[in-house]
Amino acid sequence: TLAACGNSGNGSSRGKIDRSTSRTPVQSSDVSADPSQSSEGGVSSEEQPKPSSEDPAPSSELPSSSASSSSSSGQDEPFEYDSYLLKHEEGKAAEYVFEAECTNLGGKEGPGYSGATSESGMAVYDSENGRACVTYLYSKGCSLNFFIVSDRDVNDATLSLNLAGEFIFVDLNPEKYQIRVDYPDKKYLASAEESEEGCLGYWDALYLETFPDATTNGGYYVSPWECGSIEIDAYNSSVITGWKEFKITSTLKLKKGITCISLITANSEQVNMGTMAANAAVVDNMIIKTTAQLGMFDEQDNSQGDNGCHFRA
Repeated sequence: TLAACGNSGNGSSRGKIDRSTSRTPVQSSDVSADPSQSSEGGVSSEEQPKPSSEDPAPSSELPSSSASSSSSSGQDEPFEYDSYLLKHEEGKAAEYVFEAECTNLGGKEGPGYSGATSESGMAVYDSENGRACVTYLYSKGCSLNFFIVSDRDVNDATLSLNLAGEFIFVDLNPEKYQIRVDYPDKKYLASAEESEEGCLGYWDALYLETFPDATTNGGYYVSPWECGSIEIDAYNSSVITGWKEFKITSTLKLKKGITCISLITANSEQVNMGTMAANAAVVDNMIIKTTAQLGMFDEQDNSQGDNGCHFRA
């Protein structure tokens, strides 16, 4: 079981939420479980004002259909989370970019080269390359969580990651760096501060610790990767360097509703660089190519931009 990122730190400005008396963690014998045990799914999108994370959360427990479900009157019901979608021409594939700096960093804390930081402080601006990104992920259990809205189930979406390095030689594979796909129930997709079972703002400490193995809750781990491994030579570089796009899979499974894709540091490799306690990458964004209409749920402004979902230029 991976320890939650920042679980023992005191850098969080939100304060710790103790759910130990109300939630029993699911036991797992192997966190890097067989990725073949997966469920399938899909999401949607159109450029409209996006609801805040405090609005009623969307559900991933909708019918597994590429079309909207029919009402008793025979009329198609509108997709419940249509307002989150950034829509493209139907029948064609589009490339959606989901920005790491706009994910929910609540409850997170991680070390860098010299000390640790927490929450929105983990989103930084790479002035050398002119882009915002997320770092301080150099500890086992640190994660980034992208909540993808889809208007349908798909099992052939293409997933790529735009990554860089700093200080170390980044050397990652599916055992050291997990790409985890979950289809969370609606009850978990509410603010942890407002709902008894909500996990938003404390995803590592609440949801990922409750389900330490994605397969016990219908999810899966992406493995192997189409790129084989992730290698970025940033050894002794005090600035972020080596930005590169890595193709992870062409068979990403999205469900109609919400799919959570987590990037999890799953190693404690001694990199011998200051206070860094694991091998990890700096994350700019996630790119998903699909015919489904997609959008971003629980989009946040961490002072490094607020355009969390857009089409590739």
